[in-house]
Amino acid sequence: MDEVIDHLKTGGYENVQEAGRKARHFVIIGEAAELAPGIEKDKDSRQIKNQCEVILSHIARIGEALG
Repeated sequence: MDEVIDHLKTGGYENVQEAGRKARHFVIIGEAAELAPGIEKDKDSRQIKNQCEVILSHIARIGEALG
């Protein structure tokens, strides 16, 4: 994603469609509920799942914004 962002900034493009980029990347998550930190009793596991949630949220927001 960072490479795509750099490419768009360098070229002055607003999104991947404008830049003519046809390649897309997909993140597929099976059993997403397993990542829910609220159901975790173990403190360390809950912290790891919280970090996963933050990272996935970032990927979803930036990925969507890029097109």
